[in-house]
Amino acid sequence: MFCKEASSSLQTLNIAKSLSSEFTKPSALINPLSAGHRYKLCPRPNLRGRCTVTASKFDIDWRAKERVKKIKVKGIITAKQGLLPSVGFTDLLGVSLLVELISAETDPQTLMEKDPVKDHARRLVIDAHGEDQYECVFDMPKDFGAVGAIRVLNEAHREIFLKEMKLELPDGPVTFTCNSWVASKSDDPTKRTFFSNKSYLPLQTPEPLKQLRKEELETLQGKNRERDGELKKFERVYDYDVYNDVGDPDKDPKLARPVMGGLSHPYPRRCKTGRKPSRKYPSIETRKGDFYVPRDEEWSTVKGTAFTGTTILAALPAVFPQIEAALVDPNMPFPHFKSIEDLFEEGIELPKKAGLFPLIPRLVKAVAEADDILQFDSPILLDR
Repeated sequence: MFCKEASSSLQTLNIAKSLSSEFTKPSALINPLSAGHRYKLCPRPNLRGRCTVTASKFDIDWRAKERVKKIKVKGIITAKQGLLPSVGFTDLLGVSLLVELISAETDPQTLMEKDPVKDHARRLVIDAHGEDQYECVFDMPKDFGAVGAIRVLNEAHREIFLKEMKLELPDGPVTFTCNSWVASKSDDPTKRTFFSNKSYLPLQTPEPLKQLRKEELETLQGKNRERDGELKKFERVYDYDVYNDVGDPDKDPKLARPVMGGLSHPYPRRCKTGRKPSRKYPSIETRKGDFYVPRDEEWSTVKGTAFTGTTILAALPAVFPQIEAALVDPNMPFPHFKSIEDLFEEGIELPKKAGLFPLIPRLVKAVAEADDILQFDSPILLDR
């Protein structure tokens, strides 16, 4: 009995070996283990039971995307550099901006967002107003659809002020008005999102742009912060807080001031800074360091200088009487010319209350080694 079963198994094995030669080998161009592709075996009875490998619909769609015709789209970015000098390799090459185009349409096959189109913007010229122009050329698929937003990553070592970006599309130009400072990637590695000038109602906003709109709103509200504490200069948080930093109780308990604003009286409000609370009064915030203001809300250098100059001119009528009272004494004339030169070389002692003297840098200057000494700028003839 055992011998009959062994001979039967041996005969079955021989028959299987003879049949295996009838099957065709798979093509070397087809890799059944390729990631992201699904294959299935389809029996074909008319080919003596042989099987052929056919690609799934997903693989056909993937190959169709590879054959999509692409067009060249040029974009021009108008920007202005920060105050710090360029120190990075990308700054010298002028390719410090990475730009991505975001489609406002979804993929009809996957119903998902389309892949963004990327390119590095290259610096072209610097005009007389100190503005730079960057050019980028995108290989955009012809069925990419309308461009609803752009994302920018600043790979330079300094902040850049983006004014606008213009895309030259086949259907007409599209403008993205930015007017915002973009921090360096070393400070803020997240990409900045700017939307086109076309407005949408909430119910009409394209699906690919809804998530970007939500993320931008949460960033402005401070919900996407990775750390707590004092707000940094490059952060764009528009949050508000009560006036609990008017006094300075850590320096002197008599300088403690009540908190203005609360649940019963929600106003006035100030910009939130996130600074540490006082050691003695936890409800009061300390006033150390720079006061946080969103970067886009800070004054420009020209406006800040003009404001300082206007302040000095407004204070001159109050400063001149103080100078006259402190320096002019009719009973003590200059005994010799050397005493006049001492006004420029050695200076004179300041009164205890200097008043508004520090507001006039060209007329009166304080010596760094002695803050209670006044020293005038010497006349040009005396310098010569």
